[in-house]
Amino acid sequence: LQCGSVVHCLRLPELSTGIHDGLQDAVDDPITPVPIKFTHINLDVCFGSSVEVAYQLRNLTEYQLSSGEDTPDPAAIPFTRGAPYNRILQRLVDNPFITNINLSNGIVDDYQAVNTGDNLNDDTWESIRISNVPALEGDLNQLAQEIINYVNPGGKGVVAANRKTIRNHRDNTVQMRNNSLRDLF
Repeated sequence: LQCGSVVHCLRLPELSTGIHDGLQDAVDDPITPVPIKFTHINLDVCFGSSVEVAYQLRNLTEYQLSSGEDTPDPAAIPFTRGAPYNRILQRLVDNPFITNINLSNGIVDDYQAVNTGDNLNDDTWESIRISNVPALEGDLNQLAQEIINYVNPGGKGVVAANRKTIRNHRDNTVQMRNNSLRDLF
């Protein structure tokens, strides 16, 4: 967000702290403090379903819902509707005892149902079960260590052959609509 020459950014730790503090203020009970979590946090932002975001929300929610792509802007892209809040709320009204996983899946389905058209082939809405984040964190740390060892065997610097292999793998990954990003899977 830019205001004149000043850029205002909400960084991930600030997002996490703000959600935590706001939730604690809303249910503050000094006599019987209880750890409180949301069941769902729906982030209606572009590229919100990254591992980094899920990590910041790991103690705040059971499910994170967000997009791994640009989110549709109804003013800019014909046939899009953005996040279907009316459908989500109606789902809760119709079934107030819906399970968390079914609500999560329903939100994803609702998003896909209202955002159709030729411009949305890459648009997604994901549901992330946050309890899986610690295991993913461990796997990513292991992968990072293996990459470090591969690129820098024996602490002797980057080996040109490894650098070429890494570049080839990077160049052969699926490119997202935002040309500066690549989906590594």
